[in-house]
Amino acid sequence: MSGSRGSAKGRGAFDARDIALRAQRSIACSFPNQTKRFFLDEITSHLVDTVHQLVWLYTRSKEKADYIVKQLLKVSIKLHVVVFSGVLRQQQEDDLRECREVMRQAAVCFIRHVQEAVRPQSEGSDLERIQAAIKTAGSFARLVSEKHLSKRAVDKLADVVMFFADEKFLSELLSNQPPYAELAAEITHDLQESIDRGIL
Repeated sequence: MSGSRGSAKGRGAFDARDIALRAQRSIACSFPNQTKRFFLDEITSHLVDTVHQLVWLYTRSKEKADYIVKQLLKVSIKLHVVVFSGVLRQQQEDDLRECREVMRQAAVCFIRHVQEAVRPQSEGSDLERIQAAIKTAGSFARLVSEKHLSKRAVDKLADVVMFFADEKFLSELLSNQPPYAELAAEITHDLQESIDRGIL
């Protein structure tokens, strides 16, 4: 894992924590009274950086990887700010809670798939479960975003959901074959740490 972490910095200098901090500065103008900061801990930062490597590997485009992961971070930060601004109705709070639970279920399914010896017949069902979870979580996030974020931000959220729910992308990620296996293992480790610490 340490080798992959080093290569991430050497290959393109994508830094999730730095991106998050810069995004907060620009978003703060829309919520001037909001002082709650969106903090990326070490585990989450490494997870996002590894996801960036994964997207870059799959698309063979640093520009595409930058776009997808930056939008993922920006939408997450905006929703975080909205939550702590106290403007959500009860139903919207419930929708975001459900979004988080669905994503947690997808993470557990992914962890199990990577850690266990993969049987040929299990890959398809795990892919379908994870794909359905990503789409469902995206729908919940969209319900809230449409009420509080710009149409541009909502459209970018849709781009992110569409990418990560893509069947071909998920099939490669779940293949447990090089060159995706090592990145999948790193993502699994960070997801499990996030669950254990109550972050996810």
